[in-house]
Order: sequence, then C-alpha cells, then structure tokens
Amino acid sequence: SDDQKQAFERAQKSMDIWYAHWGTMTWLLSSPPPDNSEGAREYSEGGWTTFEQAVCSAGKLPVYCLDMGKFSGGGAAQKFEKREWRVKYRELFAKEGTRDQNPTDAGLKPMIEGTIRPPLASEAFKAELEQKQLTAPQDRSLLSALYNQVTRAMLGSASKLSYSQLRWSASDFKNFGGALNQFAGNLETLGLSRAGLDDAGLEGWCEALQEGAMPKLTSLKLDWNPYTDLGCTALAAALQRKAMPLLVDITMDGSKATSQGVEAVRAARPGLEEGSPLNVSLSMRLAT
Repeated sequence: SDDQKQAFERAQKSMDIWYAHWGTMTWLLSSPPPDNSEGAREYSEGGWTTFEQAVCSAGKLPVYCLDMGKFSGGGAAQKFEKREWRVKYRELFAKEGTRDQNPTDAGLKPMIEGTIRPPLASEAFKAELEQKQLTAPQDRSLLSALYNQVTRAMLGSASKLSYSQLRWSASDFKNFGGALNQFAGNLETLGLSRAGLDDAGLEGWCEALQEGAMPKLTSLKLDWNPYTDLGCTALAAALQRKAMPLLVDITMDGSKATSQGVEAVRAARPGLEEGSPLNVSLSMRLAT
C-alpha cells in the first residue's frame, strides 16, 4: 500500500542508526547458515553488507561489532552470559566510546580481529560501492548519502580516537589518511598503538594526509609498532606540510626507530605552530 511504501522509505533514511549507534551491538553474519549456503551471495560482495560493516566501524568499540561468521561457541557464548562482562564494557563505552581496550579475550578475539575496517573518505566509499551487488541499484545513492552522513557525524565530532590492535594493511592506513582529511576537523588525540604499523603503512598514511588534515591534533600515539627510520621520514614530511599543525606530543616507544629517526621528526619543528615544543618519546625500542 502507499502507507507501507512511505513507511519503508522513512525507515531506509535512518538505517545507519541500527549499525552505527554506540548503544547497539552489531553482529556481522559473514557466513551463511550451513543449511542455506547454496547460492548465497558472499558477504563482502553485497552493497548493504558493505555499508553495514563500514558504518559500524566508524566509531564503535570493537567488542560492539562482532563477526559471527568466526563464532566458535563455547567460551564466547559463556562470556555473553556473564553479567560482569556486560557491565565492564558498558562502563567503558559510557565513559569514552574509544577503542583503547585490549580485546585479548580468547572467546571474543577471533570475532573482533579484522572486523573494524578503516573509515573511508566519501568518494572512496562511493567507488567501492560501485563494485558491489545490490538488488535495487537505486540504493547506491542512498547508501552513499547515509555513509557520508553518519561518518561525518561520528568522526567529525570526535576529539579522541584509538585504532589500536586492529592490524590494518598499508592500503588500509592510506585509506584512513584520506578519511582523516575529510572528517578529522575536531580530533585532538589519535591512538595507533600496537596496530602493526610498519614503514609501508606509516608512509602510506602520512602521504595521504593533506595540509590541515587534523588542525586540532595535539597528541599522536604510535608506540609498539614495527616502523623504522623510513617511516619517521614520512612522518616528518607530513609535519613539514602542516598536516598536524598543533601537534606537540608523539609517542614512539617500542618502535624500531632510532635516535636518527626521532631527530628527523624533531627537525620538522618549523612545520609546527611556534611557541609549543615538539615532544617525541622513544624510551624503548623493538629489536631490529
């Protein structure tokens, strides 16, 4: 009926809330049920599923976005039944809504790793969506608009973000840099600790950052990643072109960078605002 059609269209315009809202837990059904797998579309090939994973990755805690295709039963199910577990993460979520926790639980970790994707710039997401399958092709414009709306609202309003322990690839970090150019206008602290950030990843991320990408960023956490002085050179270049003009604190403990790499970063001081010294922390190094 006309009333049903209008209700359906209204619901479509707010579909992002189901997946992106910090108060919901998203379960990604990346594998079809065993008795219904024949002819099923691959999760990664669908337009709506691509959108769902992208928006739930935008600002949620990893523990609130789980890949049920990797569900192992037993231990994970027991964790969900324990009130202590629910209270712990509800309190963490209510406190700050960042990703600073370490998802090392044996039952949940397989369902978390690889689930959180890097945010994409609007045009990059639109291009990716063009490669996906949709039953209703007209949904492409709707999904692109919803993605831009929710990502701008979540990332654009964030003063602190942490993407630790997520193990992205070099291309992922490059895409992330592109998203920061568009959405990180209010970001003050960015955490990329223990993210598997090697030279290729750091170079790709830094090269993607444009002048003024993060105009309010003061603290950057790059500790416990395997990048070397090559990555430091790319970081220095990003500072020199004022991608982070107010940055005053960089944590590089536990990397493979040497004092020469640190000095290269410090030498980029002319690219920062005058009057605030750049503090680079490197008290411990990974074995080379």
